[in-house]
Amino acid sequence: MKKKNTTKLPYSVTTATLTKINFLFELSEDTNSAISVHQLLDLILKNINQETKITSLSNGDVIQSLAMALAVRMKMVNADEKIIEKIVIDCISKAINAAKKAEVNSHVSGHS
Repeated sequence: MKKKNTTKLPYSVTTATLTKINFLFELSEDTNSAISVHQLLDLILKNINQETKITSLSNGDVIQSLAMALAVRMKMVNADEKIIEKIVIDCISKAINAAKKAEVNSHVSGHS
């Protein structure tokens, strides 16, 4: 009997302006390890945050770089191009949907 993989990955991030965003990502049925996905996402975002603190990268530059990195990684996979493209598009679509549904809690400051 095949072990059922986790299908959802909760993920939270706090922005530089102290806004907390809670995501619930739908994972691919081919995901081997939700923990590894979470750890790699943490690493990628940590590196982006560190880089944006020392350079003046725009959000557009970051998004473009991530898209290009995904295209490079896609080409590095030794498999049928059409299958990989379908997997990538499916993953991107699920991630965008999770972003649209993400819960945003803005930090309220000041005194009442």
